[in-house]
Amino acid sequence: MLPKVSVIVAIYNIQEYLPQCIESLAAQTYENLEVFLVDDGSTDASGRLCDEWAARDKRFKALHKANGGQSSARNMGLDRASGDYIGFVDGDDFVDRDMYKYLVESAMEFSAQTVMSAVRTQDDAGKQGWLFVDGFQQRQVIDKETVMRLLMNDIRISSSPWNKLYHRSLFDTLRFPEGMVYEDKAVMHALLHQCETIAIDQRAVYFYRLRAGSTTQKAFSERNFDQLKAGEMRYEFYQKYYPQFANEVKANICKQAMIQMILAVKGGAPKQMRMRLKPWVRRNRREFWASRELSLQDKLMTAVKYRAFGLIAWRYLKTDRKD
Repeated sequence: MLPKVSVIVAIYNIQEYLPQCIESLAAQTYENLEVFLVDDGSTDASGRLCDEWAARDKRFKALHKANGGQSSARNMGLDRASGDYIGFVDGDDFVDRDMYKYLVESAMEFSAQTVMSAVRTQDDAGKQGWLFVDGFQQRQVIDKETVMRLLMNDIRISSSPWNKLYHRSLFDTLRFPEGMVYEDKAVMHALLHQCETIAIDQRAVYFYRLRAGSTTQKAFSERNFDQLKAGEMRYEFYQKYYPQFANEVKANICKQAMIQMILAVKGGAPKQMRMRLKPWVRRNRREFWASRELSLQDKLMTAVKYRAFGLIAWRYLKTDRKD
């Protein structure tokens, strides 16, 4: 008998996109599948849509909870999952009908604890792009040290959990940290570290939707600091298990702090919030400029934008003092 796959869908106020997501899962060619639709306290029709699908398709199970964030929704699904393998889908995304067929085939062929696919992006206007796990063969095993090196900057291998299939045992003692955003970045390194074998399938079978109202597209707030905190958690982990890459993690923290400053200025964040970003840059800038993983072009473009928006912020500070 084919192994069972449990797919966990975190859902919050996405009634416009949810039908396409659920329909793509209902159309899966892989048959031994259960899908947990976890409604994280939605105030729109999302919860009702979950119930309707659970009533019409026995593979679907609707779970409802008070709003607690994406991590808590995923954790609720994990607590109830009975599959041999675990997958995650964001409720505003959708997948190819053969996604889990392909990933299970690779997991079984390579005896892999994690299999990851390429990703295609799509915005609200329907324009598509690509996020490849590039530089690899169509289907292959990749050694763990290479995975951990590429994961550092979230460029060729992403911290996001949704384009991957995991052996259930990886979650025996691990859950997503609740009460923070960018929780993926705080946990993915620990997940992959447990794996004996990791495989890559270059087929783009996950469709990631770029939309203005998503978690990663919202206005600057206290939540943006979670990305830097997650980076610090990753740095501590790499210091312990992959010290040869630890400075590159610090370089990425510096880059992200610069990007957050740009977003803070563009978003009109209060000066106290903007000033809190500067120490993150100062603590990690030596590693940023010494990085061999970040290209010179990337460093210069990020630093120039940071400097330009920093001058704008300085003018705001002068104006604030005069007021």
